[in-house]
Amino acid sequence: GGPEAIDWTSPVAYARSDTQQLTITLAMNQGMNHVLAVRTVSGSGIEEQNTHVLTFAAIRQDGTLLNPPICVPTDVTARLQTDGKVLVGFSNYLSPGRESATVFEVLTDGGTGVLDLANPAASISVSDEQQTDFEVIIVPAGLPAKFAVRGLKNGQVSTLSSVVTVRPFETPQPPDLF
Repeated sequence: GGPEAIDWTSPVAYARSDTQQLTITLAMNQGMNHVLAVRTVSGSGIEEQNTHVLTFAAIRQDGTLLNPPICVPTDVTARLQTDGKVLVGFSNYLSPGRESATVFEVLTDGGTGVLDLANPAASISVSDEQQTDFEVIIVPAGLPAKFAVRGLKNGQVSTLSSVVTVRPFETPQPPDLF
């Protein structure tokens, strides 16, 4: 599952504070994400509650370990500009146990109501690993239009971001005269 599915009441292993590496045997089902977390427990048994180290593990059908999942782009916005183009913005924050994307694809439905996953409207290559916010101008095929973003790295694709919709500007109605 995900970090929210961790059973904190049933640890699968314990290690001393000076342990640098730990090997544990776990049964892992293929095609499922497995999330492992580590937390500090004091000598008197008080468990750390505010910080945890997470890692993700998933295996292919042939039994080989997959790379960690890619962060999902967040805070997606799409704003219609006065020239009819759409400014799409999003953020990418590296979360524990996940990889940062090297390329982002902006997807749109072109006004059809169904996102076109095969033909991205734009691709953004990441040149600075410290950059967290991105923007791109898209010329929509029609409005209203939906937009979403996904990250890619070494052939791996992130989960799709939230989908936002841009509607055409409304024509103002003339005021009522009395």
